[in-house]
This record gives sequence, structure tokens and C-alpha cells, in this order.
Amino acid sequence: MKIRRLFTILLVAVLIIGAIPLSAAAASGSLICGLDEHTHDDSCYSLTCTIPEHPQHSVIGGGCYTECTPNGNSGHWVWMPLPFSSGVWLHYLGSCQRVGQKYYFFSCPLDLHTHDPAKPGDCYSLTCELEEHTHVPGCYEYDYQVNVYYIDAVSSATVATGAPIFGSFTGDESPYDVLVHANVPAGYRLATGETTPKIATFSAEFEPVYMASLTQIEPDYGLLGEVNFYVTAIPRIPPQVIIPEPSPEPTPVPTPEQEIPPEEIPLDEPEEEIIEEDEVPTDVPETGDSTSLLPVIALFALAGAAFVLTFKKSRKDV
Repeated sequence: MKIRRLFTILLVAVLIIGAIPLSAAAASGSLICGLDEHTHDDSCYSLTCTIPEHPQHSVIGGGCYTECTPNGNSGHWVWMPLPFSSGVWLHYLGSCQRVGQKYYFFSCPLDLHTHDPAKPGDCYSLTCELEEHTHVPGCYEYDYQVNVYYIDAVSSATVATGAPIFGSFTGDESPYDVLVHANVPAGYRLATGETTPKIATFSAEFEPVYMASLTQIEPDYGLLGEVNFYVTAIPRIPPQVIIPEPSPEPTPVPTPEQEIPPEEIPLDEPEEEIIEEDEVPTDVPETGDSTSLLPVIALFALAGAAFVLTFKKSRKDV
């Protein structure tokens, strides 16, 4: 009982597995040659020989021989009278052959001929309107799609998906290489050792290979490839406060002196103020040497002169 139940379970499992379609079925390309696949057979040839087939002549007395008679071939016969009868016809001439009491001569108009069975050959010619053709890889066109993913080299998480690349190639171009350039998303850069572009290679044998990244999809959708670029995040640096350097102070430009027209110069000069100078005491007691007083007197004179000149200048400026 247990064996029967086990056998039933195994049978059901086999039926279920057999009903599941295989997703790894070979991708079929689109036929672009415009020709039907065709191989010539016997039905593509016709007998074109004009000689009737006559493999051999018949036996004497058959269809290839004619009976020789006095009426039909009088030249082969002679009449011989007999003493006790009217006479008989005697055959004496020609290449006739006797079979029993009759004579036959060869009269077949046909030559010996047997049709050559070779196709094509002397007797058979190709009359098929179809071109003999067997599909080759170049007769097919294969559509492909390459998906591009950007993978964080540290966490292995997908950080972005690139625009898929679509295209097609013919079987005679197989293996076909597709260049995939990296368009690294903002905030990331290619990981150390990562290169761009990468090459996705597709084959007409329906086995696209690129490292371990390319996979295959259902046959109605062509070939699907996958290329991964490994990236790392760019460290974020806080904004820096930039203090501008103080600009050098501009060099002062001297103001040009304004020329006063002669007519505007005042003609009346201010009266000079007479400053009374202090009298130098002359009654210096005599000490017997007066040379030490001369420098003192000179200094008083210079101070007075400087004071007068300063006062005059201030009056002019006013």
C-alpha cells in the first residue's frame, strides 16, 4: 500500500514538472532573409529526355519483329509450281528469321535507351520554382536589451538604475559586443579598480556572456543582458566659511592745486600787524666777557621773524 502511494506521488510530480515551461529556452531571432527553407527532392525534377525509353528489343515474333509474307514482302518470296498442285511460295531472300513455319524480320524503329536516373542529369532537369536554401545565422536578426545598474561597493545595494540600451544584430555578426558607458549618479564615483566602458557580449547561440552579470529571458523577447558598475559615495564636506583677505587701502591721490585767475587775486594786501618786540635789556652787568649774549640775541631775532611770516601767511589764506 505504501509503495503504491509513493509511486502515485512520483508520477504526479513528474507530470507537474513536465508541464512547467523552461524559462531558459533558446531565444529565437527574427527571420530577415526573405526566403523559405527548401531542399530539392525527386518531385522538383521532371523528365525532359525526348528519347523513348526502350531498354531491350523483344524476342523474334514479338513487337520488334514483323512477319514476312508474300503479300507484304513479295521480294522475299518466289512462286514455285508443283506437278500435282498449283504451287507454293518459297522464302529465299532477306534477313528474315524463321520461327516455326513463319518468317520474321526486325522492324523496331526504337534505339535501345534507358533513362539516366541522375537528378539533375541527361534525362531529368530541375523544374522547381523554389530556390534551394538553408537558413544560416545571417538569416536571423536578434534583439537585445542591456540593463545598467549602479551597485554600492560597500553595501552591495543598488543605488541607481541606468537607461537601458536597446539594439539588434544579425547572426553573422555574432559574437556581438555592446559598449556600455558609465553615467555615475550624483554623489557617487566609480569604485577603485572599476573601469568604463564595459563590454556586453551577445552570441547567436543564445548564450550572452559578460562575466557573471548577463542573464537570459523568454524567447519572444530576444536577449537580455545586465551590466553592473560598482560605485562609492563621495564624502560630504561641510561648507567652508571663506574670510576674504583685506584689500589694500588705495593710495591717496593728491588734490591738484586750483589756479586762481589773475583777476580774482585780491589787490589789497592786508596791513601787516606790527608786533612789538620785547626790548632786549642792554644794561647787562659787565663781567668782562660779552660773547655769551650773542647767541641768545640771535635766537630771539629768529623767533620773531618766524612769528611774523606765519601770521602773514594765515592772513592770506583767510
